[in-house]
Amino acid sequence: NHESNRLDDAIIDTQGESIMAEEFEALSAIFSEEECTFIPTDETQTVVTLKLPDSNFVQHVKLHIYVHQHHYPKTVRPMVFISGEKWKGEGLGLQMELIKFLFELPLGEPMIYELYGFASNLVSNYSAHDNLHR
Repeated sequence: NHESNRLDDAIIDTQGESIMAEEFEALSAIFSEEECTFIPTDETQTVVTLKLPDSNFVQHVKLHIYVHQHHYPKTVRPMVFISGEKWKGEGLGLQMELIKFLFELPLGEPMIYELYGFASNLVSNYSAHDNLHR
């Protein structure tokens, strides 16, 4: 099966990557396999996908975090975006808020759970009035 949820498959090289390994282990302990998946895309990158709560603005919401295994979190921030269905209005403003928050996080520290908390709150409190088309 190519799309594995197994933590062992997601951490290809943990030598010197203890922050990421510990963070992945913590996420596995906090979230169920239905709420959090780790899918390696190749030998250098893993996509962490976390389910977010639905809101009046968007349904079936997920936070996607692309982690570079050899540089995260020390020198490279992850690539992040939110996907969902039945958007009411445009979600570009929401995505921009998420990116702004990402760049406020310090390098060298775990970021995934912080991004999850921010994105959950953002989606829950976001409405069509908040997007860029005013």
